[in-house]
Amino acid sequence: MVTKMRAFSRFQYGQVQTLFSLLLIMLVFIAPAKAEIAPAGITITNRAEISWFDTADGLVKRLFSNLSQIVVAEQYGLLLEDDNYRYASPGQTVALPHRVKNIGNITSRYQLQVSQHQNDSGDLSRLLAYEDSNGNGIVDTGEKKLPRVVCDSVSENKTCYQVPPLASGGIFQFVMQGTTSINDTVSEEYRLGISVFPPKKPDLIKHNTDKVEIIKGANISINKTVGPVCGTPIKPNDVVKFTINFTNNGSKEPAAKEFVIDSELFSGVVLEDVILSNLILHKTPAPIAVPVETILLVQLAVNEDTNRWIKFDTWNGRDIVSKIGLYLPTSQMQKNQSGKLVYELTADSKITSHTASVRAVLSDGEEQEFSSNSVCITLTPESGGEGSHGEGTKDNAKIRFLTPILDLKKDHKEPNFTSDKDFEDASFYRLDNGKYDYQPARDGVYIEVHSSGLNADEDKAEVHTVKVTSGSGDTLYVVVKETGPNTGIFRAIRPVRLSASAKGAGNTCPSGTDMRANYSNTIDSNCTL
Repeated sequence: MVTKMRAFSRFQYGQVQTLFSLLLIMLVFIAPAKAEIAPAGITITNRAEISWFDTADGLVKRLFSNLSQIVVAEQYGLLLEDDNYRYASPGQTVALPHRVKNIGNITSRYQLQVSQHQNDSGDLSRLLAYEDSNGNGIVDTGEKKLPRVVCDSVSENKTCYQVPPLASGGIFQFVMQGTTSINDTVSEEYRLGISVFPPKKPDLIKHNTDKVEIIKGANISINKTVGPVCGTPIKPNDVVKFTINFTNNGSKEPAAKEFVIDSELFSGVVLEDVILSNLILHKTPAPIAVPVETILLVQLAVNEDTNRWIKFDTWNGRDIVSKIGLYLPTSQMQKNQSGKLVYELTADSKITSHTASVRAVLSDGEEQEFSSNSVCITLTPESGGEGSHGEGTKDNAKIRFLTPILDLKKDHKEPNFTSDKDFEDASFYRLDNGKYDYQPARDGVYIEVHSSGLNADEDKAEVHTVKVTSGSGDTLYVVVKETGPNTGIFRAIRPVRLSASAKGAGNTCPSGTDMRANYSNTIDSNCTL
């Protein structure tokens, strides 16, 4: 600490201003990219402060920025998910689920426009739109039809519906349901165009395309639900329950594939479901499976996307799991036979605000892939906790500026990239003015981001690049890497040197393809701002 204090006591006022400008910009460069937008009409005020200890008079000096104010304007925006590709038999009723999310900052209505393509095999009959209140991708008893409305834009073969008002961040799920012709033949195809936009704002329109292909043989319908339903906040350590139901609506059993389960060869099919990042699978309670002749499976991260699985009972509860699965002999997948898989996951203790979605899939020996509807979860940190700044802001990430702990600095040791205990929040940083000994490992800026949104893959440490901009317009792209699979903590793999003269000039820190953390004292000109 003495070294840092002495260094700051020798700063000239201009140097303090330079450092202040750097830190002010760095503190905001990531947040706008990942945070939910603020409500319209809200006034945002900001004043930044930097402090240092002056050994000349023994006082703590402070420097404040001007007070800035911004009034947030109205902003419309939406997401529409997902395209559907479904298999069907002649005369079968099909369900095509979709999800709308209001990513604007005001409550908004949306119009849903549906068109049946003219150059396909025909039109689905009895096509209607329904609210999907439980998000299971099918129309259940009691679920309401969406009201028909006059289309905003005049077009033939288009039917329009009114989506209920959605508050900022609100989610609405709906299902298009129709029936194929009894006279359909194999490979005939139906296509639907799904469009959603705020009334009078067609420039914000979003599109999905649904396809239904007629097949013969096995035809597996898979429906997935999650509790709590999408849009309901899931807090740290909350339990999330997934239920997958499946039925063979086809004319025969699916073709078998070969799988290696606990080093033994099995023939049949496997229903598989990806474990969402930021959620954790435990040994207890054990998943529930029907029929009883099935085998509960997990696929370890090292075997991801192969045919190698292990039994759930064999799993040690510690190795990283990529997927949960259910093995079925084809004799248990005859025409009209059904089954289900139910399992629970626990939300990580360090989640930030994030919405994620996933589908369950089953592929047979003829490479037909049957998929479920997409379900989503809404992760939300405890109010005022990590990744949050109280009710209403829904901040998606927590940004920290770190320095090695004092013991490491005293012993001239480098911090360990994966060790949270080797770092602490920085009160101030040293500026390299070329006059004093500057050691990047000791004096540099260590950027850290906590974000469930960046943690998209549950079984590997991911890498992202963030942009840093100084008050003078100088830029630096900094590589941050997850400290381990599914941690949601991303840390810079090199410290950034704050320089009084050198520039970042749009460089990438580090350059090249080496994504290993390196906290040596060698000055990297590409890691300077």
